[in-house]
Amino acid sequence: AGADSAVVAALRARSLGPFADISEAKRTSLLATLQVWLVTGGDRSAAAQVLGVHPQTVTYRVARLRELLGES
Repeated sequence: AGADSAVVAALRARSLGPFADISEAKRTSLLATLQVWLVTGGDRSAAAQVLGVHPQTVTYRVARLRELLGES
């Protein structure tokens, strides 16, 4: 169990580490955008509709996600 929790902690740090210095509200909106972006296959208009925001907001958030996470 200790090894499992260590692996989970390492994965969490690696995946969410770039979000550590971002406010909880911004982190929440960025992670929601990332999830919707992936589910919609990168369709900006569809993502905006699901999130209830303007498509330009999705573009801004995805650019910020790329800054934080890299292109891949």
